[in-house]
Amino acid sequence: MLQVLPPTPPELAAWAQVSVHRDGHVQFERSLYSAPFRLIGQSLWLKAGANLVSLYQSHQLVATHPRALRAGARMTQPDHLPPDALAWSLVGPQQCLAAAERIGPRCRQLIEAMFADRVLDKLRAARRLDPAGEGARQRTP
Repeated sequence: MLQVLPPTPPELAAWAQVSVHRDGHVQFERSLYSAPFRLIGQSLWLKAGANLVSLYQSHQLVATHPRALRAGARMTQPDHLPPDALAWSLVGPQQCLAAAERIGPRCRQLIEAMFADRVLDKLRAARRLDPAGEGARQRTP
């Protein structure tokens, strides 16, 4: 009556229904996983195995991520971001300095001062000058 076991053991997985938040991520066990931006506001099924998290919409696989090892981790795939957010994430210190130079010498001094102290913490603030690399935006008083 007993038969031979299959060569690979079955994968134990947890399933959860999740919603894609405004930032394009779903939350599972206090970690965030990205989904394609076109799915914002929609409901997906999440399958969490020991090493992999998969997202499904209408039985179709839409994303996979390695499972987060700690709470608060953010697993984001660049191709899940909308084009403007992707451009924003690619702006680095050199682009910020070039934008500041176009604005003026005082602006460049300010950006250099921001980068002199903990560059990664100040990069986001500096990016606000010119996130798309198109030059300074005109503001009317």
